[in-house]
Amino acid sequence: MEDFPCTQCGECCRRIGNAVSACASSDSLVFKVIGQSFTYNVLEDGCCEKFIDGKCSVYAERPMLCRIKEVGEILGADQQAWFAFNAQTCNKMIREAGLDSSFLIPEFET
Repeated sequence: MEDFPCTQCGECCRRIGNAVSACASSDSLVFKVIGQSFTYNVLEDGCCEKFIDGKCSVYAERPMLCRIKEVGEILGADQQAWFAFNAQTCNKMIREAGLDSSFLIPEFET
């Protein structure tokens, strides 16, 4: 199975607080458990404490919440559809942050 085509823009790390909150308030037990896998501190601005110098300092050991491919597998989602859903969310965050368009995930652009 292929990996999610992350462009390493860092927006998901800068906004991890939103994902943690969404999981905590979800009606889905699966999302609640995935959200609870995030054991790092979320800073006041919503950023992950492990996002240092524009990179994840624990990438190889990152929590399940930060693993798009694996979460899709747990959910039994169609990989292409799951990647498209997440890429569209990524592209929206990239645009909102005013990042360079080179960070967009082009194969999922709408």
